[in-house]
Parts: sequence; structure tokens; C-alpha cells
Amino acid sequence: MAVTQKGANYPFRDQLEDGPVKKVLDVINSRVQAILNQGNFGPNGTIEPPSAPTSISVVYSGGIYTVSIMDGNAEAGKVYRLQRSTNASFPSSSIIEEEITPMTSPSNALAATWQKSLPNTQFYFRVAAKYSASEVSPWVYFGSAASPTLVQGAA
Repeated sequence: MAVTQKGANYPFRDQLEDGPVKKVLDVINSRVQAILNQGNFGPNGTIEPPSAPTSISVVYSGGIYTVSIMDGNAEAGKVYRLQRSTNASFPSSSIIEEEITPMTSPSNALAATWQKSLPNTQFYFRVAAKYSASEVSPWVYFGSAASPTLVQGAA
């Protein structure tokens, strides 16, 4: 795949009088811009986090939690950080985190499912998206950020 980006914009471009040098710098700048765009790099060179997942749903049945993550924005390299906690405010001491790799559906949306047998437990859940070298996106809660929903496993 060719790396291309139309247009060139860099400091002092308009002051360059040597045509061949200007043309070479334009090509270099275009390719650098294409790499930055395709690599999801932000203006400071750091990778911007991906968009947050669309929604999260949680079902408990027969001792098994099933978490479904939906995301309408399929971005290459996106993974999810699923967290569960016994505390609605998710203090670091109570968080259990797992990374989930999504699958792309025919509609180009992302979906991921996590299942675990955890009988006689109760948890709050939240999920965020990230790239391997980025920070996480905003968290999406089962329930809401202000009032997460507690999912209780049967005793």
C-alpha cells in the first residue's frame, strides 16, 4: 500500500525559492503526514486514544457473567479494557482488568464478548477502548458513570 497525503504544510515553505528542493521537501512532508494520520498519532506525536465503545451490556445466568461490548467504529488495532469491581467508584484496589480483542462484523462494527464463571459474586462493570501504545478512551459503564449498575450473581 502506498503512503500518500496531498498537500504540504511546513514552516517557511513559501520562502523556499529552489523548486527541486521544495518539491523533495513536499514529498517528504506528505509522506510523514500520511504516516501520522494512518498511525493515529496526535499533534505532539503521541497516539490519540480511539473512540469509546458504544455500549456495554451484562447478563448473569447460571453462575456465568456474559459481557457484550458494542462499538460502531471499527478501527484497526483497537482493543478493549474491561474492568469489574466490587465498588461502584472503581478504586484501584478493587479493580480486576482484562483485555479483550474485538471481532469485526459484516456491518464493519466491532463487537466483543467476555464470559466467566464467577458464582456467588457481584460486580460493577465498565469498558474503554485503546490502541497498544495509547491511553484509554473515556470509560463506558454498565448503567452510567454517575450510577453504575450492580450485577448480582445468584447465591
